Amino acid sequence: MSAADTHGTRSCFVQRKCRCELCRAANRKYASERARVNWTDRFEHQWTTPDKALAHLDMLRGEGMGLRQINLSTGIARSTLQQLAGRKRISRATEASVLAVRPAPAAGARVDGTGTMRRLRALMAIGWSGKQLGDRLDITTANLWPLLRGREKVHAATARKVADLYDELWDQPGNRQKSINLASRRGWALPLAWDDDEIDDPAATPCLDTRTTGVQLSLDVLLEDFEHTRGEHGGNTRLAADRLGVTRDALERALHRARAAGVEVNFFHDRRTA
Repeated sequence: MSAADTHGTRSCFVQRKCRCELCRAANRKYASERARVNWTDRFEHQWTTPDKALAHLDMLRGEGMGLRQINLSTGIARSTLQQLAGRKRISRATEASVLAVRPAPAAGARVDGTGTMRRLRALMAIGWSGKQLGDRLDITTANLWPLLRGREKVHAATARKVADLYDELWDQPGNRQKSINLASRRGWALPLAWDDDEIDDPAATPCLDTRTTGVQLSLDVLLEDFEHTRGEHGGNTRLAADRLGVTRDALERALHRARAAGVEVNFFHDRRTA
């Protein structure tokens, strides 16, 4: 005898469409259990431990962000943020909101000064004078030189201003030969020697091929050389960067900027490291 022939089973209720009290009770029991399992699955999926969120909060606080800043970025109440450490679990929505916050220290917070120093030195290495940079940053020359010499910590607002100026000028050579000579004597790396994701890392080193050349290729010359050597790299930016003696990141920024300006240039990204 099959299950469908046995009264008091859901199989009998479904397959034989039996509506006796025993079969109806079996079907109700099945439906109730299925609803309980589905609700439990949904409930468990909505919650998680606070470990990842707490680790990210610690990182953000270490970068100089206060709870008020994190509160404004996430929409999560400060009291909730303060109580996360005491909770066994939090909603996945809360975790996602916290993990989505990127470090953005308050203007008055102090951050590592390595990237600020390297960016200023790189701009001087392509011909921008300390006065020119100071004027654009609204910083006196007297206050600029300590940044060039390298401070362990700088104000976050200053670091952001320098980073913005660097993004604007990295491929625009200045007109001060004295600055170029000074940077060359001191071995300051050019912008093309730095990758964006490494320039702030105190342990990173510049690409030696461009560090002491004393001159940075203009965007036009770099594009011309890229096309001239295409037979050797086929548009592969990793190979092209090695061939031209610049970092891949700097080359790709230049190529994207050229495209944005309407220049037809074909290239592709090969993210292998070897």
